[in-house]
Amino acid sequence: HQCFPGPRPVVYLQHGFLADSSNWVTNIDNNSLGFILADAGFDVWMGNSRGNTWSRKHKTLSVSQEEFWAFSFDEMAKYDLPASVNYIINRTGQEQVYYLGHSQGTTIGFIAFSQMPELAKKVKMFFALAPVVFLDFAFSPLVKLGRLPDILIEDLFGHKQFLPESSVLKWLSTHVCTHVITRELCTNIVFLLSGFNEKNLNASRVDVYTTHSPAGTSVQDLLHWGQVSTLWVQLGTSVQDLLHWGQVSTPWVQLGTSVQDLLHWGQFVKHHKFQAFDWGSRDKNYFHYNQSYPPVYDLKDVTVPIALWSGGHDWLADTSDINILLTQLPNLVYHKHIPEWEHLDFIWGLDAPWRMYNEIEKDDFEAVRCSLVSKKHANYDCQAGVPTSDAFLSL
Repeated sequence: HQCFPGPRPVVYLQHGFLADSSNWVTNIDNNSLGFILADAGFDVWMGNSRGNTWSRKHKTLSVSQEEFWAFSFDEMAKYDLPASVNYIINRTGQEQVYYLGHSQGTTIGFIAFSQMPELAKKVKMFFALAPVVFLDFAFSPLVKLGRLPDILIEDLFGHKQFLPESSVLKWLSTHVCTHVITRELCTNIVFLLSGFNEKNLNASRVDVYTTHSPAGTSVQDLLHWGQVSTLWVQLGTSVQDLLHWGQVSTPWVQLGTSVQDLLHWGQFVKHHKFQAFDWGSRDKNYFHYNQSYPPVYDLKDVTVPIALWSGGHDWLADTSDINILLTQLPNLVYHKHIPEWEHLDFIWGLDAPWRMYNEIEKDDFEAVRCSLVSKKHANYDCQAGVPTSDAFLSL
């Protein structure tokens, strides 16, 4: 999605795990980062990761085929992000874009910019909100799920999509979460996976948030994340407990992804490494990587200037994991830690405009700011179907 007119500085917003581009515009206009940046004169583009509600097209495959869902955030970084950035640059005539990612959106950026130096040259600055790279100290129920054996996750969820959007969930969001009595229940369920900061959430918007969630991804994505940490085993839980978590939380948090995406997250948890997806055998890894084990991503190769924001009550991007990440970034130019914030405050927090968004809008953008452009006079255009080199239609 693009908000324009006019040749203006370009910012590309990338959502997190199980989310979609609506994250940036579902609050009221003066509380939504997408609108705030557009009002400040920027050409705002919002990406959608493959497998979510808005990114389910392929040149030769259909969503009913397992091959369609054989992706994780690896493919989002290797194919989707370069295709989107190149498309935006060609469309706008700009030489560089600002990249802003939240949660898995930061993971995609770290992979892409460490592996593709030519792509990194096209990024003026990387704004990392609640970055998720290491999961050694995270204690979200999602982390527990990712610690399960890959074969069990695949038995539970299959080999295709994970938590897709559905009409039933939309009905629950619009007919249950809109009532005063049940709104608090919906609000608390939103917090279950990311941390609690109820006072900073606009409860009147919960039905709006949940109407757009879930959007979908692959189970392989979660398995990939499970290769990072062992803390899930230390916390301990039962399969029945995990299934219960899924029953109470999925109507409000899922936007969908692939099972492979889920598996990839699980690999992050299990292996303690920021690495490519492990295909499960030496032969398969050799086929994909020309070596018998998945390559490790070296964060020291990320030369793009990085501004990073973290939260003290974030159950996914834990402070201890953030501290590990900070030591490995060679071009970190700014870091702000907000002790009260949890994972969703970065996109929906009531105080986000003056605690974070104003810094993004003014401090680093000041040299290229345009005159104020009112969104009331802006056009909104959906640019769907940007082809990637592996035949997906992204963005």
